[in-house]
Amino acid sequence: NNPADPEEFFFKNQYGYTHYIQNGDSSLPMGNGITESTYSFFPYYPLVFNTQNPSSNYILIENVWKSEDGGANYIKLSNFLQSESRGGLLLVHAADSNYLYTSKMKSSDGGLTWAPLTQVLDYINKITIDPNDPLRLWAVNSANAAIVSYSDDGGNSWTELPCQDLPVQRSSD
Repeated sequence: NNPADPEEFFFKNQYGYTHYIQNGDSSLPMGNGITESTYSFFPYYPLVFNTQNPSSNYILIENVWKSEDGGANYIKLSNFLQSESRGGLLLVHAADSNYLYTSKMKSSDGGLTWAPLTQVLDYINKITIDPNDPLRLWAVNSANAAIVSYSDDGGNSWTELPCQDLPVQRSSD
């Protein structure tokens, strides 16, 4: 649901399309303006809210798209090659929405420009941003054994944390 309005909900139906219901009165399609060839808001595309402005949200399909009107209309923020958007992770820093991260790319200017994250891991399953510092990140690769890495500089460099014998458990969050 919308963090600022408990009566506004976002959901994914059996067809994978995302709609929203406001005050329980209507179901409206989202995504006007998205021109991706794979556009259909499949359930595995992350939808992330800007906690500073709850009518603003972001979605990663092949590129990052941003809506300022609750999801009715979107503008494209990136021009990724398909290999740059793989992984399906999208994060917006809670206190500073200029910082956006995917599993392979990052932006510190609200999506105007993008740069690659330095890849310390072959495949990143999860990224977490420190709520107090948009440059402090933790990344996890749990393909065979859990590997946790830490960055203090927005993903320019990484340090692997000693995590011997951590169990591998898949998570959908």
